[in-house]
Amino acid sequence: MCKAKFSARLICMLTLLLSSQQLTAQNDTIIYINILDSCSKYIILPDGKISMPNQCEYDINFKGNFNNAGKHYKGRAVFEKRRIYDCPTIAGEEMYRFYAENTDIEIYKLSIIDKDSFLIITGLKSGPGIDCHYMGSAVLERSDRKGCFQPNPFYRPLEIFIENYKHNAHIQLAMDQRFVEGNVSVDSSKVYIKNGQYGKTHRRSNPEDLVSQKYRFYLVDKGIHGDLLQQAVPVIFAPVPSVYMPLEDRKKVIEKYQSLLGESVYFISCARFNPGRDYVNTTYGEEIEGNVLSFMLYSMGEYLKE
Repeated sequence: MCKAKFSARLICMLTLLLSSQQLTAQNDTIIYINILDSCSKYIILPDGKISMPNQCEYDINFKGNFNNAGKHYKGRAVFEKRRIYDCPTIAGEEMYRFYAENTDIEIYKLSIIDKDSFLIITGLKSGPGIDCHYMGSAVLERSDRKGCFQPNPFYRPLEIFIENYKHNAHIQLAMDQRFVEGNVSVDSSKVYIKNGQYGKTHRRSNPEDLVSQKYRFYLVDKGIHGDLLQQAVPVIFAPVPSVYMPLEDRKKVIEKYQSLLGESVYFISCARFNPGRDYVNTTYGEEIEGNVLSFMLYSMGEYLKE
């Protein structure tokens, strides 16, 4: 196993060396491919414009029909990006607005962490007070450097302890919060959700933490003598069908992740930041301005019920 890992690293290093001599961003098309969906790509064209196909049969000359905030555009699905400077970022992160080719019609807002051999791309919301809020993240590897995805989070893993929990429940953790002792976690590597629904921490939200699977979850119960018992809960870092979806779909998910889930009675699905703003504010009973980590806690028995 160690030999296999060493061989993979060696191939990756050699590929990086050779490909750096063959490609330049100015003269060649550079293609990044989603590690979970080979049909989803991020293509940097020689003129610096961007193409983002999400279908295998995609043609670069495909004529798209876009409707964004009441603005209509029909033309090539090619975009020009312009840097955003008014959002807080982490090291190595840049944010952009993507406009339909040769127009001022904004189609996407994206956060991009560029590691050269791979990209971490995260959607951004638009609107008053949520302009810098994250959504879901994806990892795309450069087509000539496959196998080089090596996440390097900036912080220690975040340990999330959940008390008074209910299974099959949606739980939210507001991150990037102003530090208030007694209200917000003092240690940025741990946070306690005592009401089983929501909690706060001043720890910085980070797309690289999410794709690196740097969140650890624990359920906390009181023992018969009043002592606290905690159990680690396995996490599926991907969207899964809800308990209201067909049983066949839910069974497929459990089969796919069985080696990860083991004999656990519970599991968590964690795949994105920021569910609907109204939903968040209703949960907290106040307007939350920071990014919110959203996850589901499922009971295995109830998840597989007819």
